[in-house]
Amino acid sequence: MLTLLKRALWLPLCLSMVLPASAYQVLPGQSPAAPGNANAAAADPLGRHTPSGTLYGFLQAAQAGNYSTAAQYLQMSAARRESQGEDVASKMKVVIDRAFTGDLRQISNQPEGTPQEGMSLDRQRVGNLNSGDVDVPLILVRVVDPEGGKIWLISHDTLSRLPELYELAAVHQVEAHLPQFLVLHQFAGLPLWQWLALLLAIPVAALLGWLVVQFLRLPWYFWARYRGRAIAQAWSSFVRPLWLVLGTLAHRILMGYVRLPVLQRHRYQQVAGVVALIGANWLLWRVLREVLRSVRQRALLSGRMGTSSLMILGERVLKAAIVLLAIFAILGTLGFNLTTLLAGVGIGGLAIAFAAQKTLENLFGGVSVLGD
Repeated sequence: MLTLLKRALWLPLCLSMVLPASAYQVLPGQSPAAPGNANAAAADPLGRHTPSGTLYGFLQAAQAGNYSTAAQYLQMSAARRESQGEDVASKMKVVIDRAFTGDLRQISNQPEGTPQEGMSLDRQRVGNLNSGDVDVPLILVRVVDPEGGKIWLISHDTLSRLPELYELAAVHQVEAHLPQFLVLHQFAGLPLWQWLALLLAIPVAALLGWLVVQFLRLPWYFWARYRGRAIAQAWSSFVRPLWLVLGTLAHRILMGYVRLPVLQRHRYQQVAGVVALIGANWLLWRVLREVLRSVRQRALLSGRMGTSSLMILGERVLKAAIVLLAIFAILGTLGFNLTTLLAGVGIGGLAIAFAAQKTLENLFGGVSVLGD
């Protein structure tokens, strides 16, 4: 039991390592405007010049309880916005939080949007709203605003289905069956009951992951009986990374039933993705180490010292590649633009190659000799 509790601490530890990084991450809708978009950004202080800016701006205003500002992101007449805007915005926030399906990272951050099949150039489908048997596309429309120029708004077509969607979403509200203090009090945009569910799901996910690991241990040991003790010992190096991956997967499945708000769900998915990537690369590292160790031992037993030396070099190179791939994958999961970074790495690699030309010649010459 003590061992299980120690293992259960790995998941919250990894979450605590990556949460600070995600907190400072720039959201897609908040990315700095390109030089060509500076005039558009300045013309509309609400950031509605891009589809992502409109959706993120609406969600952030509604999450802060500023429904009068959130109503400015809805396509409706000035008179209706004045009389019903706050009520419509609050209901739209509830529906998006509970019924939105889609990838926020795929929403266009360009003023013209992204051409989509079956959609005109002034319309963008950024996701779906699924509640019960009702499936409504969440569509943004580009209109001309007298003060802000061309801006994107949540379309009238989507708003026309809002009463039906809200009624279905309200029927399935968990909050109606919970104490009010857990529903009314919030921290970082999440009500207390969802924080409680998030924390309670960690040991449950850890236990489920541990049970799956124990289940997978059985066929491994049956195979190890025919392959020798070394195979059985190798399993112990796979347990923790495999548990981390399975525990993270179980936690994501459990949190799917909690229905986090869209912005918090996006951040949670990023954090869970980072933890899963850490576990997957950790597992790949351990598998690579055990495989190359087995090959190296066979080479030593057969008297091939050159092969053993080559395996050591290859292991170090592959481990370095795993670390670099993990870093790039984590940065991509957190939403950073990798194009500039990859270009910089490519230029830096060329500079190093020219500066260390003789060293690289000796390195590849040595590898060639060992290979022969």
